[in-house]
Amino acid sequence: MRKWILAAGLLIVVVGLLVLGRAIRKEPPLQQRILGYGEYGKEEKLVALRISEYYQHEKAKNWEATYSFRSPTFRSVVDKGEYARLMTEDTSDWYLVEVTIKRIQIKGDWAEIELDVKEYTDNYPDTGQARFLLSRGKSRWQELNGVWYAKEVDSRSRMTYNGWRVLE
Repeated sequence: MRKWILAAGLLIVVVGLLVLGRAIRKEPPLQQRILGYGEYGKEEKLVALRISEYYQHEKAKNWEATYSFRSPTFRSVVDKGEYARLMTEDTSDWYLVEVTIKRIQIKGDWAEIELDVKEYTDNYPDTGQARFLLSRGKSRWQELNGVWYAKEVDSRSRMTYNGWRVLE
């Protein structure tokens, strides 16, 4: 009986250490840079802050929050549960590290943003190796009733609901 208690206790300690190790993994914090922020007007700053908020939620893998940043048309077509499921799959083993907004250009109720998104994975497809990946691309946002919504978040093609796949 004593051996069973000792074995069970040891098993609990090992499982606990594995869970704790995963929880305290050294995941890099999200760095955000907005180039030329001081030169932007009020609307460009609002767009930049909205995009920054979106990526904070993505970093936390808070898909309910990122879903709310998507356009009303997108949300009328894409189910929130399906969105969360696919975003969870698409970001498994990937960690958002840095977002750099390089340029914001507003024309009417549309904003086009050039940005770089840097991610880290410890399990790169096909190789299983750890590596950083930098994606350069564009993001498009639309203002509706005073709120900026993502039409295209960015161009990371491994993400089901990014880039050209969600053009309306």
